[in-house]
Amino acid sequence: MSTFNLSTQEKLNIISNLATLLSAGIPILEAVDSLLGETKGNTSKILLKLKEDLNQGKSISQSFGEHTKAFDPVTVNLIKAAEEAGTLDTTLKDLTNSIKKDMDFIGKVKSALIYPMLVFIVLLAVVILNLFFVIPRVATVFEKLKVPTPLPTKILIGISKVVTQNTILIIVGIIILAIFIYFIFKVKKQLFLNIIFAFPLISKLIVEIDLTRFTRSFSLLLKSGIPIDTCLELSQHLVLKKQVQGIIANCLKQVASGQNLAQGLKLYPQT
Repeated sequence: MSTFNLSTQEKLNIISNLATLLSAGIPILEAVDSLLGETKGNTSKILLKLKEDLNQGKSISQSFGEHTKAFDPVTVNLIKAAEEAGTLDTTLKDLTNSIKKDMDFIGKVKSALIYPMLVFIVLLAVVILNLFFVIPRVATVFEKLKVPTPLPTKILIGISKVVTQNTILIIVGIIILAIFIYFIFKVKKQLFLNIIFAFPLISKLIVEIDLTRFTRSFSLLLKSGIPIDTCLELSQHLVLKKQVQGIIANCLKQVASGQNLAQGLKLYPQT
C-alpha cells in the first residue's frame, strides 16, 4: 500500500481527465501517458504507478486500490464494477459529477460556518480586551472611590486580576492543553469526534453531511450494478457520525435477513 495522498481537487482532475480521454476513444495507456506530461507531485507518482500496473496486466481498480489514502473503497469498487461491465467512461463521468457535487456541498458548509467563526473570534477578542484593559481600569476607579461593588463585578475583577497576574502561566497552560488535545485526536480520533459531534448544532450539521454522502455514494454504487448489501457496507465507512454508521449497519443486517431497505430505514424515522 502506498502513502501517496491526493486532495479532492487532484482526485477530481485525474478522474475527470481520464473520463474525457476515454470518452474520446483514446486507449487507456495513451490517456495515462498524456496526463503524465501535465501533472506533478503525488498525482504524477500515482499515474506513473498506474502506467506500470497496466503494463503488468493489472486493472485500474487494482492500481487505485493500492493508494488507500488517495482513493476510497467506494471509488475503487465503482471503477472495478465499471471495468467488468465495460462502462468505465460513463462511470468515471458519474464519479466526476459526484465529486463536484460533494465539493460544492462542502464549500457551502464552510461558507455557512464562516460567520459563526467570525462572531466567536470577535467575542473572544472583546473578552480578552475587557480582561486585560477595561476591567483593570474600572477596578482602579472603584478602589479610589471606595465604592461598594456588586458580587458579579467583584467576580469579574477577580478573574481579571488572576489573568493579568498569571498571563505567562495561562499561555503555557493553553499550549499544553492544545498539545494534549492534539495527541488525543491522533490516538483516539473517533472518541474525540464523538465528543465534538455530541453538541446539538454540530450534530445536526454532521447528520446532514453524512446523509448527503451516503445517498450519493449509495446511488452511484447501485447504478453501477453492485449488490445492495455491498453498497451498504461500502457506504457505511463514508459517514462520520457513529449513530449514522450504526443505522446503516442495522439496515445491512435487515437486508441480509431478507427484508427490504425501506423496512430497515423505517426503524429510524427521525434521522
